[in-house]
Amino acid sequence: MPKKGKGKKKGGKGKEKKEDGPPPLKVAGEEEPLSELSRQFYMVQIKDLEERVGRYQERCAGLQVSNEELQSKLAQQEEDQGQVIQFLKKKTKDQALSAATIEGELETLRRAREEEREQLEAQISQQEEDARRAQDKLQEENGVLQGKLDALEEFRVNKERLEEESREMAADIERLKKEKEDVVYSLEKKAVLDRDK
Repeated sequence: MPKKGKGKKKGGKGKEKKEDGPPPLKVAGEEEPLSELSRQFYMVQIKDLEERVGRYQERCAGLQVSNEELQSKLAQQEEDQGQVIQFLKKKTKDQALSAATIEGELETLRRAREEEREQLEAQISQQEEDARRAQDKLQEENGVLQGKLDALEEFRVNKERLEEESREMAADIERLKKEKEDVVYSLEKKAVLDRDK
């Protein structure tokens, strides 16, 4: 990458442990401005962070699509299970099955649905964890960059933008939590109704 190439050219004077880094920032109160090399290095850092933000946004969008697909799948499964229950009732009427046999089949169906519900909840929880990790990593990188670029106006603008995106990601996480709670509530309500039948 361009960042590493510049570090190797400028860092060959006894500073082996920092050959990839820029010259240190001046202490507060000193008049000497940042060198062009330092400014270019920080601009490369900003560009790199912007690209990572874009990737995180794409990943969150993908998680949202996946979550919607899971919810659609869950709705379809509930519809299919309703049809199975209706079929079992008709079968009971047509073949005069005993109550014990019907209860056994319904219990098997309820267990299968409970397992599917747990799997879907695990997938949704994993998506929420991935989104939280992406947000934490973004905030950590933003904090590191903030410590290096306090003297640059460009960093201030980018910092505000990144914080806004972080808030949006946090809002997405809260929305995913709410959707998960709604799905769980719907499943539990459905299970209660099935037991009452």
